[in-house]
Amino acid sequence: MTEICITGASGFIGSHLARALPDAHLFDHPGHDLRILKDAREFIDRWRPEVVYHLAAQSVVTNEDDMETLTTNIDGTYNLLHACKTVGCVQSFVHISTDKVYGTNANARRTDMLRGVSHPYSVSKMCGDEIAQMYHNFYGLPVHIIRTGNIYGPGDPHLDRLIPGTITDALAGRVRHHRGDPRFIRDFIFIDDLIPAYLRIAEEPPGIFNLGGEFWPIGEVVRKIHEMIGLIGGPAPVWENTQHNEIPFQHVADCPDWWQPKTSLEDGLIKTIEYYRKESR
Repeated sequence: MTEICITGASGFIGSHLARALPDAHLFDHPGHDLRILKDAREFIDRWRPEVVYHLAAQSVVTNEDDMETLTTNIDGTYNLLHACKTVGCVQSFVHISTDKVYGTNANARRTDMLRGVSHPYSVSKMCGDEIAQMYHNFYGLPVHIIRTGNIYGPGDPHLDRLIPGTITDALAGRVRHHRGDPRFIRDFIFIDDLIPAYLRIAEEPPGIFNLGGEFWPIGEVVRKIHEMIGLIGGPAPVWENTQHNEIPFQHVADCPDWWQPKTSLEDGLIKTIEYYRKESR
């Protein structure tokens, strides 16, 4: 049996991946901390994995705590890569990056220069992405880097994110105050379309993989949610446009030929709304 390790398995995406890989070994946080090299090495040395999925991160884009964001996403990534290099059995290291590493880019491609230098989150993910590339290029570690847009679906506990937060506020009849600008455009990928791609990429030759979904203005996404829940004509959302250095337009192109998202935004929102509606009962 292939030994597989997952970091960040208690998070939104990681929990979905862990369910798809029920025999995987999960990094235990907060009992252990990837920012401590000893913890990373003990985890990898114990299980001697052939495949490692690295999802552990400070994943909330709006978190402007530079120390927490930078140490988690840079030190944690470096320590895990170093542990995998020294153990000598890893055949596939799947590093989960983000489209934020491209900065403002309406048609981002894998070969584009990384320009995500305007926000602590973007910088932290860009550094982790480039460190992972270095471990492949210099040390020969078989690294797969995945850069995705905004991922949504059932089970996301971070209600400050656009889709789960809008849904839960709408179901509760609350007027939501959005920090961003309704004109900003993002890719949206339903979680069930993402996990099969993760599994496939681990078996592909090392490289960089863009996974982009449908791109929509975030104001239109909010309108769709309100319409589906039956709030059209009710109190309008408040758009404060106070998010510092927010990227106005982002979309990743040149996805793998073998992958296309199957779930439309409308269908994904229906499934996500139903999940949070059941949770609110």
